[in-house]
Amino acid sequence: MAATAILREVEPSWRIPDCAEKWSVCECSRSGARVCLNDGPRGGSTAVTVIPSAGTLGETVCLSKSDQLTTSKDRLFGTIQSLFGGRIAEELWVGETKSQRPVHVTCKQAEKLAYFAAAKCDLDYQLGLITIPEGREPGPELKNKIDAAVQRILKQCKTDARECEKTV
Repeated sequence: MAATAILREVEPSWRIPDCAEKWSVCECSRSGARVCLNDGPRGGSTAVTVIPSAGTLGETVCLSKSDQLTTSKDRLFGTIQSLFGGRIAEELWVGETKSQRPVHVTCKQAEKLAYFAAAKCDLDYQLGLITIPEGREPGPELKNKIDAAVQRILKQCKTDARECEKTV
C-alpha cells in the first residue's frame, strides 16, 4: 500500500546515480516497477526514483540458476570438468590403459559445452565476437579457429579436473 502511494506522488527522474549514493530497492510486483530510495551522499534529503522493470512495465521474474542465460565461466567450466571426473578418477584408480568407462557420451557433452563456451561466449578470449546466423555453418578458417579454441578449453578443463582428483 505504501509503495503504491509513493508511486503516485513521484515524478519520473531520468539520471544516473552517483557512485557515492546508497540505494535501497523496494520491489513492487503488481506495478512492475522498482522504487529506489536514495539516502543522499552527504546526508541530504531522501529522493525516490521509479525504475520500470520491463519495457512494457510488466512483472520481472528472476531467472533460475539452471537457466543457460545465467551461466558463468566458472560454472560452465566446472560442468565440463565434472563430465571428465568419472573417467579421470577411473584412470587414476586402475590406470589409463585398463579404463573401461565409455568415453563417447560424456566427451560429446563436454565438446558441446566447450563449443558453446568458445563460439557463442568467447570464453577462450582469443576469437572475439562471432556472429553466425542460425542454421548456417562457419567458413573453414573460422571453423578451424573454433575447433582449436574448443580443444584448448577441453585440455584446460581436463588438467583442472586431474588436479582436483589428485588432491582428493
